Formats: sequence, C-alpha cells, structure tokens
Amino acid sequence: MAETFFAGQDVYAAIKGRGWSPAKVTAATADGKFEVVDNETGEKATNVPASALHGVVPGGYNPQDPDLFRVNDLHPATLLMCLKARFEQAPSQQYSRMGEMILSVNPFQRLAINAEAEREKYIAAPDAMTLPPHVWQISDRAYKRIVASRLGNQSVVISGESGSGKTENTKAMISYLGALSQRHSVNEMQREIVARINERLSESNPILESFGNARTVRNDNSSRFGKYVKLLFDPTSGIMIGAGMETYLLEKSRVCRVGQGERSYHVFYEMLAGLSADDKRRLGGLRNPQDYPSLSRGGTLTRRGVDGRDLNDADEFAILCRA
Repeated sequence: MAETFFAGQDVYAAIKGRGWSPAKVTAATADGKFEVVDNETGEKATNVPASALHGVVPGGYNPQDPDLFRVNDLHPATLLMCLKARFEQAPSQQYSRMGEMILSVNPFQRLAINAEAEREKYIAAPDAMTLPPHVWQISDRAYKRIVASRLGNQSVVISGESGSGKTENTKAMISYLGALSQRHSVNEMQREIVARINERLSESNPILESFGNARTVRNDNSSRFGKYVKLLFDPTSGIMIGAGMETYLLEKSRVCRVGQGERSYHVFYEMLAGLSADDKRRLGGLRNPQDYPSLSRGGTLTRRGVDGRDLNDADEFAILCRA
C-alpha cells in the first residue's frame, strides 16, 4: 500500500546528491509531489515524488543493536539510517549483522577493532558468533563448516560499491584464515607450509594492487578488476595447503584515459618515482608522471592510504620490487 504524507511529518527523503536523509515535509503540491526540508543541511527540495519519501517510524531501530534483523522497519532508508547512526555513535560499530551476512561501513581509518590482538579473541573463542559483528566471523564459520562439520567447499562473496572496503575486508578474511590454520598446525612441517602460503598471499597483494588498482573520485585504492581467490584446506588437519587467485575484467581503458580527479594504475607513478636517474636513462629516458598526458590528465598525481595521508610512491615501488 502506498504511503501518504502530510505537512509537518518527519520522513526520510531521497535527496539528489545526498541519498536518504532525515527531513520534514513542509508542503504538498497539487500534482501529488512534496516540498521537504533536509534536517541536517536546512536545504529545501521541491517537487519530491512520494516514491522518494518514507515516513519515520518512531523506535524503528536501535543503533546499539548489532543485528539488523531486529530493526522494526525494514525499509532501505531505515536500514541505512541505522547503519549511519551505529557508526557515528561509535566507529567500533563498523560491522553489523544481518542473518548470515556481515555489513561493513568503510571507516577510512585504522581501527583498534581490526588489530591482531582483537583477531586473536575471535580465533580463541569457542563460538566467534557470540562476539561483536566482524568480517572474521564469516571466515570462522566457513572454516568450521569445512573442518568440523565436513560440509565440503564453502564460498564467500564480498560485494559493494567502489570505496566500500572490499579489498581491505578480503585481506582481513584471508589473514584470519591463515592465522586459524597456523593455530591448527601440530608440527614444524605444517607450520612451514602455512607460513609459506601466508607469505605468498601477502606478497601478492602489492603486485595486484600496483598493477590493478587506481585512484578514482570515490576511492584512492580502487580495484579496477575482479578477483577470485581460492584457498585449499586439508579437512582432516585443518591446515591451509594451497592457494590460487584468478583475475578478470581489468579496466584496460584506464591505461590511456582517466577522468578528472583520478589516476591511472598505481604502478606507473610508483615506477617513475622509485627508479633511479640511471635506471630511467637506461630505459629510454623516462621522465616524471606530469610529463605524460595519460598519467596527468586527471589532474592528480598522488593517492592516500587508509589513514588519509598521502602515500610515497617511491616507497610503494620498493615494496612492489620486494614482492
């Protein structure tokens, strides 16, 4: 049944450029549209259709409750407001639970809840699902279904828009599985196998990110390709015995064309910053990124790390070479 609205009503309004925002209806027009005022900015929006409004349900959600299945009003606007309120109330509430899914809000900063000391609490817990929501719980459940329940192969889908944190969450899940496997190693040979696989997985990240990631207007380290990671476990011992990775759908057009405020692939800037003058001369007289239209057309030559600070491309090139 379609919702009805009236002047003075508190609503969530899908305002262009801001998404769903708390607002108040100030007037209704003859053609069935509405005038609303954004509660946060005070800006007025006119000719808003009813389909872009949703009435606020008092007590519709509790931002301290990590389980979104207990939200009383399962409208997208209410769910988004709940996620927003949870994160603004405490950045440690980066994750929320929704059935078998974990929803993550990218904090664009390093948080203590993602530290190794916190990870150990989830690994050591008899049931990791009793702890606050975290992407590690997805890894834990998949691992136990393979090793403890013998349910066979498990798949995890990590999806989201650009800048939502897919790359970082993928790395967090893989590192958790590596640590869990290390914990189940009972002899030196098993520990060496797990350590070698973990090392190679870690070393592959700088290579993949340098050659496949770029700065966009929404994300300074945006993966411009799809990635399928396969981890192999011995279901009897529970240790990781192998790993593989497939990449696909690389955005090839970015090599020669980037939008305003964007960069091409990291590796070009890293290489030009990290090579010595002799190496540049030996490779045909390479110059600086600003000297190449394909690299400088976007008007930005830097990128920021997770903490928001500019990264040093020369340092990143050294990391790439070691990998």
